[in-house]
Formats: sequence, C-alpha cells, structure tokens
Amino acid sequence: MPNRAAPTRQKPHEWRSFCTNCVRLVDLLGNALVQDLERFAQHWAFLVPESPAIRATLARMLGRKYRFTWTAVPQIRATLGLDGEAVAQAYRRQYREDLAGIYAARIGLADQFRAAWGALSARVDALPPFSLAFLLTLAFGFSQAFLALPMGVAGPLAGVDRGMLLVGGGCNFPDSMPWAGGKKKYYN
Repeated sequence: MPNRAAPTRQKPHEWRSFCTNCVRLVDLLGNALVQDLERFAQHWAFLVPESPAIRATLARMLGRKYRFTWTAVPQIRATLGLDGEAVAQAYRRQYREDLAGIYAARIGLADQFRAAWGALSARVDALPPFSLAFLLTLAFGFSQAFLALPMGVAGPLAGVDRGMLLVGGGCNFPDSMPWAGGKKKYYN
C-alpha cells in the first residue's frame, strides 16, 4: 500500500487524461460560472486527486477559462490546495510561472454582479426551512404563503377570516432537523 503522505509522481498520460476529461465536463456544463464551481466545491472535492501536478493543471485551466480574484474563490482554493506550497511548486515546474498569475487583480462590473448573485444564492440556500418560507412569503405576498407553511410550522392555530388564511403559533425546528440535533422552537 503506497504511503499517502509521500508525494507521488503521476505518469503524464494519467493526469493529461484526467484533465482532458475535466475539460470535456466543463464543455458539457456550458454556461457554468466560476461562482457555481465555488458554491458547490465541497460536492466535487472528492473527485480531485491528491497529485499536486493535477491540481496545478486544474488551476491553470480555471485561470484560463474564468476571470476571478483570489478572495472570490476560497472553496476552490481549499479544494485544489492552491494555498499550499506543493501545488505552487508543481505549477511553477509545469508552467514556469507563478500560481498567483491565475488570479485577476480586479474583475469587471458584470463579474462583480455574478459574484454578488452567487453569494446571495448561497446564503438563501443555507437558510433554515422556516426562514426560507418567511422570506418567500414576504417576497411573493401573503396569497402564496399557504404553499410554504407545510414545510415551516407544525401545530399552529389556523383559520380563514374574510378570505384570508390566518396562522398563529405553532412550532418548528428553525436551525436543523430533529434527527440532526435541532431544537424545537415554539411560537405564540
């Protein structure tokens, strides 16, 4: 069994094949943005091999396809180990330039908007169910609120008065589900 702590040399055809498949995947994704890759980095992290040479090649491919700043991609940096010395050395060895060259000093207004939209999307995705239901109720009006209630509260006092649904009290698990250790919260 090989020692995982020791750096392994990859055969050139292995990492080129891997990177070629990555390029094909990115081409298949078509409109994927760097913000999408950043947002879901934890979901594809297990696919990235331990090899610093492969990680350096992926960094190069990302730097050529997308324009992003160092601060905009912390998840990608962590997934690929871009802040580590091993990947930086592999990058210098392969491309005869510094890894910092993949980062843009500044990005344009459109890219700033995409980054802000991606950050907002990530925050909305991270909301607990009740908070998300409340936000959707505010955004779309009270008439659509009944669509969100089944996922938001249990055991409320509810009724209809003059054509409006009235809901009071109840309980839910706003932070996490009960099987994940969430605590029940009661409302008056």
